[in-house]
Amino acid sequence: MAKTPPRLATLVLLPIWGVLTLNMFLPALPSMAQDFEVSYATISLSVSGYMYLTAVLMLVIGPISDAFGRRRTVLATAFVYFLASLGAVFATNFEVFLVFRLLQGVAASGFALSQAVIRDTTDHQEQAASRIAMVSMVMAVGPMIAPMIGGFLDNEFGWRSIFAFFSFLGFLVAVVCYFDMGETRSGHGLSMSDRMIGYRQLFGTPRFWGFAIAQAFALGMFFTFLAGMPLVGRDVYGLSPSHVGILLGLPPVGYFLGNFYTTRATRNMDVIAIMRRGRALGIIAISASLAFALWGASSPWLVFAPLILAGTSNGLTMAPSTAGAVSINPRLAGSAAGLMGALSTMTGASLASLTAWLLSMQPNAVTLVSVMLACSILSGIGVLILRITQRPALASA
Repeated sequence: MAKTPPRLATLVLLPIWGVLTLNMFLPALPSMAQDFEVSYATISLSVSGYMYLTAVLMLVIGPISDAFGRRRTVLATAFVYFLASLGAVFATNFEVFLVFRLLQGVAASGFALSQAVIRDTTDHQEQAASRIAMVSMVMAVGPMIAPMIGGFLDNEFGWRSIFAFFSFLGFLVAVVCYFDMGETRSGHGLSMSDRMIGYRQLFGTPRFWGFAIAQAFALGMFFTFLAGMPLVGRDVYGLSPSHVGILLGLPPVGYFLGNFYTTRATRNMDVIAIMRRGRALGIIAISASLAFALWGASSPWLVFAPLILAGTSNGLTMAPSTAGAVSINPRLAGSAAGLMGALSTMTGASLASLTAWLLSMQPNAVTLVSVMLACSILSGIGVLILRITQRPALASA
């Protein structure tokens, strides 16, 4: 097996894999609920339940890749994903569909392992942040277009066509990674006792919690939007699935711009300064969106347009927080990436469930945007922790 890092195509494809799996089918949620004859809150389990299982899998996949290698882990999970996607296509009831949908959570390996691979092949956290931001900038194209494609497929061919596309995606990931992805993990992995010591170090480091809180609630803000926008778009503004898909693509446009800025800002700014700018921008942008919603603006485009800047704020947060966390102990890069991903995804899943529950009782834009604003403020608290503990003395495991 080649001991060389993968090319950009693989580093981009791996996280896009997870992004598309989460985003593409969201405009079809109302259609799926009607087809399976379940409520919107019930069909939303395919979002929140997926994220909960993804969080658990990230805790497992990171250490597995540290012990057995990044490449073999990706190939195994891509095969499981391919089979799960086919199962979802032919599911005849919601319970069977949900089982296969949850199995698609193995796509979490793409997000966690792409970050670990970047850390494997860089020397310091600013360089890692720049490379993660560069990959994220390209990756952001996925959530820009995925909901629109999903809405089109649902309109033209029905929601099952989306999961047929997912099965092709799993096959593509396996083929590309088989031929392109060399192994980047050095050594033979850590013993379980060493790994537990490493986890204790991460949990006991305030700096890790600063990065984790900042990322978890920044991502939670985005998941809240993904969970609530389809219902608000349909019930409040009377939008079709394709128009909902366009609105779902607004924050990723800003995310692209934020990552573009991050790739350049890391040349003369530390990651905490970049994150601080990001969280301030997010709070301002979502406050503007909330002001329009409280004002009673009738156009969803006016209410949700400021969320482009909220996406930009996440572009200034996600890559620097990931790079900072996986740089705390480079020998545990896979485990740290998995742990960060698990905490972020668990937080996002909880917030998505809360949002779906709140909107099922009172579907309106004010409720949705208020939860998003709370998330952005809490993410800023994580950056404040980093500011306070800017120069800690970190021990190596």
